[in-house]
Amino acid sequence: MEYSIFNQKGYAINKDNLGAAIKLVMSNIESQKSSYDKLNILSFGRLLEGRAYYHEEDAFYNCLGFEVEVEKQFRWDENVEEPIFTEVGFYSIWKGKSSSYAPVLFTESSGGLGKAYKFSNGCGDHIDISKEIYTMVEVQEVINRMK
Repeated sequence: MEYSIFNQKGYAINKDNLGAAIKLVMSNIESQKSSYDKLNILSFGRLLEGRAYYHEEDAFYNCLGFEVEVEKQFRWDENVEEPIFTEVGFYSIWKGKSSSYAPVLFTESSGGLGKAYKFSNGCGDHIDISKEIYTMVEVQEVINRMK
């Protein structure tokens, strides 16, 4: 799975580039579809800034990302229809200096769309949200203009 992010924080955080950032996340989610029977974006939330912890290097790095609610259905056994579930994830659009292997995708650990302030990936890595850059309303306005 190829996951793309922006190289410069200034570009990623600029409101004029919010549409490009949303398209980037949509493309990254689309690239994951081969791993699932079903993977759909239900809703975009806020653009958030935080500090992520990477357990393999015992180090923190800064990152920006959207919270996104997705609907998933795994593909485990062709003879069994797996349940569909929803989750809120943190999808990075930029990360500060860190290993190229440092995670850029985290799933919900608490709260839900518009409420979560801590995300993890189940491997000991996590991100603590420090700041809301753009509200859900601001993000949704850009999405509506993109339609």
